[in-house]
Order: sequence, then C-alpha cells, then structure tokens
Amino acid sequence: VCIVTGATKGIGFAICKLLAGHGSTVVLVSRNESDLKTATEFLRSQKPHRDHSYYPADVSDATSIQKVISDAYEKYKRLDVLINNAGLFAEKPFLEESDEEHMRMFQINYFSAVRAARHAGRIFVQQGSGSAIINIASQAGIVAYPNEAAYGSSKGALIRLSANLSNELQQYNIRVHALAPGS
Repeated sequence: VCIVTGATKGIGFAICKLLAGHGSTVVLVSRNESDLKTATEFLRSQKPHRDHSYYPADVSDATSIQKVISDAYEKYKRLDVLINNAGLFAEKPFLEESDEEHMRMFQINYFSAVRAARHAGRIFVQQGSGSAIINIASQAGIVAYPNEAAYGSSKGALIRLSANLSNELQQYNIRVHALAPGS
C-alpha cells in the first residue's frame, strides 16, 4: 500500500502508474477531487486490478495529511510506502519575494513532507515491517538557479531531511530516500 501526494499529474501520476503496474495498491492524494477521480479510475481500469483509493487534501494542512494517512492505514490495515511528491514551484527574484511567498513554498515543499513522514513513520514502527519514505526533491535543491531561492531552499531542506531521517529511522527498517529530478 503506497500513499502518493501530488498524485494526479506529472511525476506523481507517473509514479502511481508504475506502482499500480507492479501490483501495489495506491492511495492518491491531491487537492483537486475531479483530477483524483479521473486518475484513480484510470488506475482501477489497469491490470493488475487493485482497490486504489483517493483522498482530496491540502498537504500544507497538518490535520489533513495526518487524517489521510490514518484513514488509509485503517482501510488497508497496513502501509508500506509514503511518497511525498506534492510541490509548489515559482520563480521570482529573491529581493522581490515576500516572507509569505517564501513561507508558503516551505509549507508545501518541506513541512508537508515532515508531517507526513512523521505520521507514517510512527505507523511503520508500530507495524514492525520494512517500509520506505521517498521524498521528491529537485536538482534546484543541489544547484543554485537564479530566481529560485525559495524553491531551491525548500528542496535543499527536503534533501537534508531525507538524509537525517535515513540515518535515524534505519534502526526500524525504514528506508528514506530523496530523488532530485531536473528538467
């Protein structure tokens, strides 16, 4: 059972299709319920047939992401993988950016992953079985691009979080990885 945030488009939907094609049950999470229905129906129509489900949620809201993870665990009685893919991208010169814009970038790109990983991690420990957290970062978290101070910083923080969690959670057989795709 795999939870994927930002699951209806781009990299997130590609991940869902790959997981479903390999026999995983996928729990899709996104803000747009219409897109979620369409994506979930597509996965359900593919073989092997699985009981894929979806949850409309704003990952920047701590209560929402915790509820999604708890509800998915209650429904399937297990959780194997959390993929934090939801993200926000904006290019803007640093000197023109407001504190609110910078904080919003961190809320979506970093803190949503922190909250989801913490909640799923507690379930993984309780289950006592091997599991994984995969954080979708970005090349911008490694390479400094112009007009991407907020985005690059939030993705760099996600990469560092992944390394720290990998070290800390390995004692529970929880693997943590960061992927940093680029254009």
